[in-house]
Amino acid sequence: MNGITFKRGNGGLARQIAGEDHISGLFYLTAISGMVGNYEFHTIEEAEAAGITTVTEPLLHYQISEFFRLAPGATLFVFVATSYASDYSNVKQLQQYTGGKLRRLGVLHNTLNVATMITTEAGALNTVCEQLADQNMPLTAIITGILSSANIASLPNVHTQNMSRVGVCLAQDGKGYGAYLQAQSAYTIKTITALGALLGTLAKRRVSDSIGWVEKYNVVTTAYPKTLTGGVQPSAELDAPALCDGTLISALTPAQLQTIHDKGYILLLKHVGYGGTYWNDAFAGTALTSDYAYLENTETMDKACRGVYQALLPQVSGPVYMDAQTGKIAESTCKSLEALAEVPLAQMERDGELSGYAVSIDPAQEVLQTSKLQVVIRLVPVGVLRELVVTIGFTLNTQA
Repeated sequence: MNGITFKRGNGGLARQIAGEDHISGLFYLTAISGMVGNYEFHTIEEAEAAGITTVTEPLLHYQISEFFRLAPGATLFVFVATSYASDYSNVKQLQQYTGGKLRRLGVLHNTLNVATMITTEAGALNTVCEQLADQNMPLTAIITGILSSANIASLPNVHTQNMSRVGVCLAQDGKGYGAYLQAQSAYTIKTITALGALLGTLAKRRVSDSIGWVEKYNVVTTAYPKTLTGGVQPSAELDAPALCDGTLISALTPAQLQTIHDKGYILLLKHVGYGGTYWNDAFAGTALTSDYAYLENTETMDKACRGVYQALLPQVSGPVYMDAQTGKIAESTCKSLEALAEVPLAQMERDGELSGYAVSIDPAQEVLQTSKLQVVIRLVPVGVLRELVVTIGFTLNTQA
C-alpha cells in the first residue's frame, strides 16, 4: 500500500537502567587493529564511535548490538585482548578496572571448540570468578566456542563439571543477521553465537528471574536492515534459533534437543503454538542437586552478599559493647548489626528477588578474645516454575 511508514527509534535519550545489576562484560579474545584494553559502552553508537563497526569488526559489533537490543540503558564493558592468559587472570584486571561492578562476563572464543573450552579452560575461569567473590567482587561467566555438527552428540555433560559460576551457551541465530555473518567466509568467522543476546537478557532481568520465563523474556524484537545482509531482508533476529554450528533447532529431533538440554547447555527454542523465541534455562556447570545449579541462584546470592557487605563494612574495627552482668554481647549491639544487614535483604524481598530472610547474631560469642563476630543469614529464594504437570480427563461430573 502507498503511504507513509514511521519506524520509531529507541535509545536516543541514552537513559540508563537503575541500579548496577545490569552491568555486564564481554571478553573478546581476538586482536583488533588499533584497539586493546578496556572499553565502557552504554549504546551501540558509542561502540561504533570507538571503531567497532559492521565493517571493521562485524562479530564484536553484532554481539554488542544484540546486548543493547535486549537491554537498552544497560552498561557493557568490553575487554579486547591481543592475547590472554589461560588462567584468565585478565578477568581480574577487567573486574578491577570496573571497580568490582561487573555482575556477569561473556567470553567470546572464536578459535577453541566448545568441548576443549569446557575441559581445559572453563575450570580456570571459574576459579578466577570464585577468587573475585572471595574479594567481594563476585561475578558469573558465560563461555562459547566453536561447534561442529559432528561433535554435537559427544558434547561433555556440563552438570558433571566443577564450575558453578560458569554457563555454556550453544545458541545462535539461524536465519537472520547472525546467520548471514557466519556465512561470510571473507570474515573468517567460525561461529557467531547468541552471546550478546544472552548477556542482554541476563542484564535486564531481576537477578532471581529465570531467563526461560516465557511471559517476559522473548528475544525476538526486530530484524536487522537488509543493507547489512547483501540486500536480502533477513528474518527477525533469533526468530529461527540454531546451535552455534548453524544447525537449526527445528532440524533436531525432540530427543536430540532434550539430550543437549539435559547436558546443561544454554539454548534458544520455540514453544508450540506460541510466538517468539525463548531460552531453555540458565544452567551452571555443576550438579543439578547444587544450590547453585542455575545462574539466577548464584546472582541472587551475589547480590545479597554485595548488599550485606556494603551495609556492614563501615562497622569493621568499630566497638562491640558487652553486657557487664552476663559477659555476652549487649543486646543493643546485636540488634543494631542485625538491622543493618537486613536493609539490603528487605529491599531484595520488596523487589521480588527473595521470598524471605533472617539475620541472627549469637550474643554468647567470645568477641573480647577473638575480635571476630559471626553473623548468620538465611535466605529463602524465589522458586522457578520449570515444569507444570496437568492431569486432565473426562468425567461424569465434577464432584467425582
